[in-house]
Amino acid sequence: TLVALADRLDIDFNDLVVYLPSKNSKIELFLETRELLRKQDYVELKKALMKIKNPDDLTTFEVKEYRYLMGMVALYGEKEYDEALYQFNVGLQEGSKQTTRMIETLTLNGIGTAYFLNNEVEKAAIYIKNSVSQLEEMMSENLQQVDLHDSIQIYSTAAAYYSYMKDYAETNSLYNKASFLQKNEIKLFEVDTIYYERGVNFAKMGDFVQAKKM
Repeated sequence: TLVALADRLDIDFNDLVVYLPSKNSKIELFLETRELLRKQDYVELKKALMKIKNPDDLTTFEVKEYRYLMGMVALYGEKEYDEALYQFNVGLQEGSKQTTRMIETLTLNGIGTAYFLNNEVEKAAIYIKNSVSQLEEMMSENLQQVDLHDSIQIYSTAAAYYSYMKDYAETNSLYNKASFLQKNEIKLFEVDTIYYERGVNFAKMGDFVQAKKM
């Protein structure tokens, strides 16, 4: 939905509306990078991120998103774990720590995964456990702010860690949670797409009251 998208990008709803007619905005670039990440196309993802010539011009949230995505390229696309940790930590340290958003939770999970893949399992445990804890806290408070695909990723990487540690009961529990969300993601995808398109249409018509309802 448009409201969820505005929350995801940490911008005011009315500011998002301004971006909608544009074909070259940062908003559309970040939406493109997210889609490439879902497809695990790290080569094209890095090319897209290279279009951001000066990260210093980004907002606090955009820096967090940019560093997270660069970390994912280093982690999975290039197997450069030190570089991934650098990118994730820069993003994590950016801005206020007063509220927890999905991007911080994903970044914690990325740090834990980088340590895990680099055989630093004790360090990995701290970040992976914290990412799952934060995710479930957010889900209990407001399910709308939680992206199902991202949640599945967090549960799945945590399950892989616990499987390695031979804690099969916790592994099974996490995979069950991921499976439940995956089924819901499939059901909701087409509905969310329709509501998003309707919201865009209302916004372009100037009916922002109806757009916010989508």
